[in-house]
Amino acid sequence: GNFIVASANGLVALWSSGTFGSPAAVMALDNLGVARVYARGGRVLWDSSARQRIVNAALSQVGVTEVPLGSNRIPGDPYSNGSTSWCAHFASWAWRQGCVPIGVTPFSGTMFTWAQANTVTRPPTARPKPGDAILYGTGPANTTTSTHVGIVVDVRADGAIQTVEVNYNDRVTLRTWFFPTGIYGYASPVRD
Repeated sequence: GNFIVASANGLVALWSSGTFGSPAAVMALDNLGVARVYARGGRVLWDSSARQRIVNAALSQVGVTEVPLGSNRIPGDPYSNGSTSWCAHFASWAWRQGCVPIGVTPFSGTMFTWAQANTVTRPPTARPKPGDAILYGTGPANTTTSTHVGIVVDVRADGAIQTVEVNYNDRVTLRTWFFPTGIYGYASPVRD
């Protein structure tokens, strides 16, 4: 298609024309250097700062504990309804802090199926990216096959990762440098 570039008030946009000249996608770069790609209708397809905002949000919660321990209840309850294991509530909350349009997710498998439909999933042998959800178990079908989810916050060159996980020792925990096992894949919050 054709491309149109426009600039106004520190915002630069690039349009890719679709059928009959209507914009198929718009890429905008704001005056802070944050780039976003929007689909027709305004849905964000990609955001250059989403992954970092997700990581920052997850790390900001490290140390929050259940009260009382083992109760699945946390002070202020920002991400869980307090009645279930709260790992998926937390992971979807972290993604929403990165402006990812996912709803409150009480089941870990929903993170994977949402990414299949909207962004990207990766197999367990793939190299994850910071902000990805790491999915534990054998698949997204039900609570027996999808048992836990965390947020990848860093990846080393040798493949070791760091994650923030909740309902892990009854608190929000930073798991430092490990090689993941027992996972069925990664779900990406953005298409990149």
